[in-house]
Amino acid sequence: MPLRADLQWLQELHVEQLREVLEMKQLTPDQIGLDYEALLALIGKERALTLIGKEEALDLIGKEAILEDLLRRQGEQWLREQLERRTPPSAAPGAS
Repeated sequence: MPLRADLQWLQELHVEQLREVLEMKQLTPDQIGLDYEALLALIGKERALTLIGKEEALDLIGKEAILEDLLRRQGEQWLREQLERRTPPSAAPGAS
C-alpha cells in the first residue's frame, strides 16, 4: 500500500474512532476541548471550504450578510459595476 493511501486510511480510522467514542460517551467535540483553530490550520481554509461546499457556506453566512459585507468592503459603485457586467443587455432595466 503506498504511503499516501496509508496516511488516508490512518486519518479516516482516527476520525471514525473519535466519532464512535464521542457517540458512546455522549460527548461533543467542544466538551473534549477539540481545538478547531488548530484543526483548521492543519487542513487549511480552502480545504475546509471545499468540505463545506460553497453553496452551504453561502447559506450558513446568509446572502444578506454577504451583500452587506460587500457593500461595506467594496462600496456601492463596485457592486453596481459587478452586477452590470454580469447582467445580459436584454435583461437590463429599460431594455426593449
